[in-house]
Amino acid sequence: MFDRPVVFHRGPVTWDSTSFDISHRYRKIADGPIDVDTIVTLDPVTGDVLKSWGSGLFYMPHGLTVDVNGNTWVTDVALHQIFKFKPNSTKPALILGRRFSPGSDENHFCKPTSIAVASTGTFYVADGYCNNRIMMYSSGGTLIGQIGRQGSQLFPNMLDQFLIPHGLVLIEDQDKLCVADRENSRISCFNAGLKELERFGEPLVVSDTKFSGRPYGITAHGARIFTVTGSSFGWGIQRPKGHTLSAENGKVIDTWNSLNGLKNPHDIAISSDGNTLYVAEIGPNILTKFDLE
Repeated sequence: MFDRPVVFHRGPVTWDSTSFDISHRYRKIADGPIDVDTIVTLDPVTGDVLKSWGSGLFYMPHGLTVDVNGNTWVTDVALHQIFKFKPNSTKPALILGRRFSPGSDENHFCKPTSIAVASTGTFYVADGYCNNRIMMYSSGGTLIGQIGRQGSQLFPNMLDQFLIPHGLVLIEDQDKLCVADRENSRISCFNAGLKELERFGEPLVVSDTKFSGRPYGITAHGARIFTVTGSSFGWGIQRPKGHTLSAENGKVIDTWNSLNGLKNPHDIAISSDGNTLYVAEIGPNILTKFDLE
């Protein structure tokens, strides 16, 4: 069941300039939640829909993670909340954040983007578009610690100065938490604090070069990190592509793309055996499967 791709989509809803006010509050609450199933499980061979659910629960879906126990974790940037659902349940087992209420204290998120979960149940939240921080929680949802501070594109940044930490991946056997630091155009890895809590957030690895684009999604298998980058216009147009990096030293091993070229990649996932990658794009709303050699 864990190698079936699961997609978290927005149905008819589009995130545009009218979606949020200057304080990051969602403007379209009156429209109600998305009235179609937003979480869809697909057959990995045919692409057929095997299961779907989530209608009436979400307003602006963003990140999805399925942990080793089959729990589904999602973030909603309109609700400013994160949710955990147990297998075969549509009732949240855990909700963190205040509904429709952005904030920067310990009880609030502001457009959280991504979640990574350890086999112990400890989990991490990338928070996200406004707060530029990574938060570590116990399996029951108690805050353990956090790292991160606001960065700036105008000056060199320390590794914990994020500019939209957009994706997370936990490499548990290495006790390493890696971040797709989107607007800093880099992958940064930190000590995850699972073995020695006092070392949580200690910088370990950074990608060896600026990406030709902004990293949106990130996943990993073994000693390899995979990421997808969106367009960049700062120094000439840079087209979206995929990158494979060493988890040991951050060096780029390979770059890759789909046959027709990625247009707007937003997330990436890998199968448990490390043989298949999936890249999700927004506009066009498609999922592309890559078989790895």
